[in-house]
Amino acid sequence: MLAGMFVFSARFSPAILISTYLSRNTQPIWKPLQPKRFAWSIGASMILACILYFNPDVFATWINVLFGGELLPVTQNYMPSWIPSLVWVCIVFMWLEATLGFCAGCKVHSLLVKIGFIKEECLACNNINWKNVTETPKS
Repeated sequence: MLAGMFVFSARFSPAILISTYLSRNTQPIWKPLQPKRFAWSIGASMILACILYFNPDVFATWINVLFGGELLPVTQNYMPSWIPSLVWVCIVFMWLEATLGFCAGCKVHSLLVKIGFIKEECLACNNINWKNVTETPKS
């Protein structure tokens, strides 16, 4: 996933190589890169949190050696117990993208651009009409 986030390293990503092979006879549907990279960053953060949850002693040892001292406990799990649920959240988001074409990370990216938190806007996403999204249909 991390290798696929950047143009140079994407050629080394096993997932991209396999998906390129499987879709070799279909016409590509190009999507904007900025929102996708933002969504991939969210997914990579979830994966990193889960890796740290299931390997807290290794990470604590690295931090303690790096900063010199006993900053994190090595004998107990210091991560919150809700962290493993991120695996299911990530799977649901991947399913929404793969089956329905709905990218939650792209929607969050466009919202953060709309409120001015992210300055790098996506030109392909500028046609989102937020008024139609929040209005309820009249009967």
